[in-house]
Amino acid sequence: MNATLLTPDKMLDVIPGKVTCAGTVGAGRHLPVSFRGYQFDKTEVVIPSLRDYKLVRWKKGSQNLGFFENGSWKKSSAADGNITLLSRGSASSWYWMNDIEVTHIYISHGLINKIANETFDRDVDDLSIRHYPLVDDEILSRLMSTYEDECLSTAAGSSIYLQTLEVQMCIHLIRNYAQCSLKDVFRTSKLSDRKKKLLEEYIEENLSTALSVQALADVAGLSQSHFIRVFASDYGCSPHYYVQARRLHRAKQLLSSSSSLPIKAIALECGFSDQSHMTRVLKSKLSLTPKQYRDQCFSKMTR
Repeated sequence: MNATLLTPDKMLDVIPGKVTCAGTVGAGRHLPVSFRGYQFDKTEVVIPSLRDYKLVRWKKGSQNLGFFENGSWKKSSAADGNITLLSRGSASSWYWMNDIEVTHIYISHGLINKIANETFDRDVDDLSIRHYPLVDDEILSRLMSTYEDECLSTAAGSSIYLQTLEVQMCIHLIRNYAQCSLKDVFRTSKLSDRKKKLLEEYIEENLSTALSVQALADVAGLSQSHFIRVFASDYGCSPHYYVQARRLHRAKQLLSSSSSLPIKAIALECGFSDQSHMTRVLKSKLSLTPKQYRDQCFSKMTR
C-alpha cells in the first residue's frame, strides 16, 4: 500500500470546497470512526489513496457525475441519500458538474477487521471493500444519518449509542460490500510456542492485577471469542481457571517461603481481591486455610 495516504483532515487539500460541519475529524487524530460535512465546488479530481474507508452520503447530488472505472469514464447521477463507498489504499478519479453537498464517514481498517473477526468468530484474512461509485442503500444511508446526528448530540448515553452505530455500520459493510477469506481453522487452532511464552510471561508478571480475558486475547493477537476457544484447546481449561491456578501456585510459594509476610499482603500480591478470597480458594483446593498451609509447610521443614 502507498506509504503516503490521504487522511480525513486533509480532504480539502485535494477537493476544492468548504467544511459545512466539522464533525469529529481533527488534525493529528486517528479515530476508528469519524465524520465531517462538506460542500464541494464543481470540479474534476483525482482522489489519492486513502488511509481509511470512506463512506459518502449525498445530501445535494449531481445530475452529471462521472467516475473512471475499468479503463473508461462512466456517467451517472447522484440523488439525495445515495451512498458512495471508497476503498482504502487506491486512488480514484471523479468529476461533477455542479456544486455538491456531502457527508463523509471514515472507518479504519482495524475496526472493520476487528468486527469481522467477531462476526465470523474466526480470524479474517485479506478483508477489503472495493470502490462502489454509487449505491442506493437506504439502511446504510439511515445509519450514517443517525450517526452524524448523534455525534452532535449531548444527550445521555451518546457515547454508548455511537459505539453501537459504529458496530452496525461495520457489520452492514461486511455483509454487503466486503470481500474476505477466513483463516484456515486448523492453522489457527493452536497458539505458537512464541505466543504461549509471551502469554505465560505476561500472566506471571501481572498476577497482582485484575487480568481480563480481553487483555490476554490482545497479547495473543486474537479476538476474545477465538482466544477462549484456542486457549481451551491448548491448555485444557478456560483462561480464568488457568489464571486462578497460577494465583494459587504463587500463594503457595509465598506462604511456604516466608513465615513473616502478612497473609493479607500475599493475597494482594497474588491478585486475590482480599484475604478472604484467597482463603476460600485455598480451602476449596487444599482443604486448608492459608495459616494452616503455612504452618504445615514450616512444620515439615523443622522435622
